[in-house]
Amino acid sequence: MSLLKNSSYILTLLSLFGFLLTWQRSAFSLFFLISIFLTLFWEFFLFLKLRKNIIKEATLIKGSLFYRVSMGDFYLYIFSFFLAIFGLVSLFLNFLNLEKIDFVFIFIILPLLMIFLKKELHLQFVDNAYNDFRIVVIASFFTALFYAFYGLFFTYNELLNLELFSRKIIAYKSASFVYFDFLSEFLHFVSNLKFFIFS
Repeated sequence: MSLLKNSSYILTLLSLFGFLLTWQRSAFSLFFLISIFLTLFWEFFLFLKLRKNIIKEATLIKGSLFYRVSMGDFYLYIFSFFLAIFGLVSLFLNFLNLEKIDFVFIFIILPLLMIFLKKELHLQFVDNAYNDFRIVVIASFFTALFYAFYGLFFTYNELLNLELFSRKIIAYKSASFVYFDFLSEFLHFVSNLKFFIFS
């Protein structure tokens, strides 16, 4: 079971990498999103189901009316579906303006941190979806912290004047992935406009 779970994570990571490489070049990059969506959906479902069972066992008497009514998982499937959609959209919006260093943090540092924490904390946590979520949160926190320190000490944002702002908008490369083309152009425009106003 653990091997299957790790294989699905690797497949999802490869799908994410494939989508980022192809979304500006091919409309077929949509197929990479299927694996990412299914993984998000399943992880959200397992987490919510375990959470529901913990609360149910702690608050309801076995065999009671509310206990029997809450036996099904239909509403968890619906909730997990919308959470997966939201997660997918959030990922895409955050990946629109990735730079090379961002790939290092996403595809090298974050996975290595997750593997390290999984090995180091295996005696602290039971192997289930609830504690997997904790490991993801802890690894994401430290990745974000390292990224913030990197941005603080090693990056420099040039002042964006009107001429440079105009060049950035005109030179924007539209995606051939038509469903996200307008959205990506709009967000690129808003991002540069905000940077221009507050610089």
